[in-house]
Amino acid sequence: MRFIFHPAFEPKIEILFFEKIGFLYSNLDKKVKVNIPPIKSQGIKTKLVPWINSLKPADFEGVWIEPFMGTGVVAFNIAPQQALLCDTNLHLINFYKAINEGSLTP
Repeated sequence: MRFIFHPAFEPKIEILFFEKIGFLYSNLDKKVKVNIPPIKSQGIKTKLVPWINSLKPADFEGVWIEPFMGTGVVAFNIAPQQALLCDTNLHLINFYKAINEGSLTP
């Protein structure tokens, strides 16, 4: 799995690491394991992951593009082979950049 994180106004950064911290989310009497990101943010899409995943074609091989990555919960759970993840929040950019560089471990 390869993630490219494209922050606004900065060059592309490859995200090579994501700590998988999971929990069970009950959705219509069906338990779905959702990996939650190591950071919280307003507007997190954690509860939407099962629904978004159900809309994705099972044989999806394209590039997953998220213009508003936020915490990355959707992309990290969809786990596409390639993804372009974008956001303008500099705090999130710096957080994932630090993980990528190894200067921060979740």
